[in-house]
Amino acid sequence: MKSVILKFNWLNLFIALIGFNVYAQDSNLSGEWKGAIKVPGMNLPIVLDFQKEGGKWTGNLDIPVQRIVDMELADLKVDGNNISFKLPEVPGSVFFKGALQADNQSIIGDFMQGGATLVLDVQRESKDDKAKLAAAIEKIKQLADSALIKSKVPGLGFGIIKDGKVILAEGFGFKDVDTKTKVTANTQFAIGSSSKAFTTMGLSLLEDEGLLDWDKPVRSYIPEFEMHNDFASKEMTPVDLVCHRSGLPRHDFLWYGSPLSRTELLTKIKYLEPSAPFRTKFQYQNLMFLTAGIVTERVSGRSWESFIGNRIFRELDMNDSNFSVDKMQLAKDYAMPHGKNDDKVIGIPYRNIDAIGPAGSINSTVNDMLKWVKLHLNDGKIGDKRMVSSKNLKKMHSPHKVIESFRVTDFPQFHNPSYGLGWFIYDYDGTLVVQHGGNIDGFSALVYLLPEENIGMVLLTNLNGNPVPGLLANYATDILLDKEAVDWFTLIMGEEPKEEEEKDEDEPTENRVAHTKPSHDLADYSGTFEDEGYGIVKIGYKNKQLSLQYNSFDLPLTHWHYDVFKAKDEQLDLEIPVHFQMDMDGSITSLNIPIEPAVDAISFVKQAPDQLTDLNFLKKLEGDYDADGLLIKVRLEGKKLVMSPAGQPALELVPFKDTSFKPKDLKGFVFDFVMGKDKAKEIVLNQPNGVFKAKRK
Repeated sequence: MKSVILKFNWLNLFIALIGFNVYAQDSNLSGEWKGAIKVPGMNLPIVLDFQKEGGKWTGNLDIPVQRIVDMELADLKVDGNNISFKLPEVPGSVFFKGALQADNQSIIGDFMQGGATLVLDVQRESKDDKAKLAAAIEKIKQLADSALIKSKVPGLGFGIIKDGKVILAEGFGFKDVDTKTKVTANTQFAIGSSSKAFTTMGLSLLEDEGLLDWDKPVRSYIPEFEMHNDFASKEMTPVDLVCHRSGLPRHDFLWYGSPLSRTELLTKIKYLEPSAPFRTKFQYQNLMFLTAGIVTERVSGRSWESFIGNRIFRELDMNDSNFSVDKMQLAKDYAMPHGKNDDKVIGIPYRNIDAIGPAGSINSTVNDMLKWVKLHLNDGKIGDKRMVSSKNLKKMHSPHKVIESFRVTDFPQFHNPSYGLGWFIYDYDGTLVVQHGGNIDGFSALVYLLPEENIGMVLLTNLNGNPVPGLLANYATDILLDKEAVDWFTLIMGEEPKEEEEKDEDEPTENRVAHTKPSHDLADYSGTFEDEGYGIVKIGYKNKQLSLQYNSFDLPLTHWHYDVFKAKDEQLDLEIPVHFQMDMDGSITSLNIPIEPAVDAISFVKQAPDQLTDLNFLKKLEGDYDADGLLIKVRLEGKKLVMSPAGQPALELVPFKDTSFKPKDLKGFVFDFVMGKDKAKEIVLNQPNGVFKAKRK
């Protein structure tokens, strides 16, 4: 990056050279001046802003490429047309001497430090400049209207800040397609994963206070933290958590729609299979940000919501921001979530994701989020007050993991994609971009920074996974920076889809074996299946139809082929196969679901019916049974059912299915209790050497 080279060679020199003595007629200096410091081989963009209050001149300086914003000019003097000032924040003796030119439209002078002299040349913001910016904003607004129509997005909140000033903060379209209420700059939207940067900011605040070490193991803060891999468990650091290099793929269905709490989800992580070695591959991961939120809680002694709310929202006066869609619906001005059904936009339910909050539960407005953006563009300061250290702000905005999976052919304008700490980072044809999107049921958002240009944007929409935020951010970048125009509509949204011909239901489908049927009656597939990590899947059977219940989902199961069925969710555009497995006896023992595509299908093992562990039912099985003269005693020992054939070792009976048990550590045996009116009347002993019966005595 240019900025790195410039800092090393010239930054101290430039900044040390800015000591302004401005002596001109009183109204001549007021306002913004833009130009450059002429460095050998290039020009370094600079912005000066002068104000006169109470008869005294004040001023500040921006060098966007160096992330310098509102640096106060010291010893600012104006004597006629002569101007001078100093920059004491920069090491060394840096000062400027120059003059307002005769046309009153430019200031030219010398920056001096350590014997070196550089030329500074800035021009007053002209009416033409203001008109050009106004025209640019108007064009961006027209594109916003067009994008909503083309994509069928109901509503958009769009904000832009440039050189510390808000140049756009408006609503477009509707909060609700049914009521047609209009979006405003104060309408609350879910920002989804754009919340991640708030979590990393929280960790940065704790690091600034010496309460957290970025490179110290997570177990230092959460002793019970455990990954599937022992090395990752011991070596994972807060940085690893928030730059997506844990080795875990998404595994989102563990938390999505889950009733589990934040700490309960944490205990499940150890059961999740990684798909890459630790620190070797970029893999987007929400559960690691959940863990980062718990680190925040353990270190601060407060909930993640309380810490972020008090240390960030309150400090920035983000009074219309919150952490739950439940709270958002209590606000005066909030957007409804929407999805598509057969290309028709419809309202959909809110999705509460409080448990995974540190990864994506924040709701906010354009006006509030512009304050957040300004903090990042202002080197971590609120006005002159520093919130976070410059060191940690740069750490968040610096690459920590290369994104190996990025396909250059998709966007040839983008180069060197990487991930910082809660931010995506890339180069857009020479312009540094730091951004993060967010998607959750019914909402898509984007927070977008051009730090070296001192420009930031917020785009909030209320339609599932739509491309409008990224599309408009790219268009606005091109317009504001006078870049060569790119047809982002075609590049991102593609050509209009062609209508598909209706298919005959009997027509063979790819990867489907036609004219097959299930190996069992549908009722036999019902039951409870469990995986240690993902928990419980229930297969229901009612009215000759199978269904799958998992977390908050209740989906119909449709036969695909053989013992494979498919679960479908139209709202989420989800279709996932479910493969039932059998043992040698033909009994259904488990089901496999490719719930995380990056690893093998998750195997959920069939659980015995609840009654087989119910003590009241087990008491009905106790008694003495006769198997052709062999006495068999069945007794309860605590909560375990034990069978004791005369003269043979006792056998612990493990619940199997229906009213059947298997003897522990013995293969090929199944003992089925035949029930009478009030108690078992017979045991059918299925053994490798035959089937025998034992009647109750």
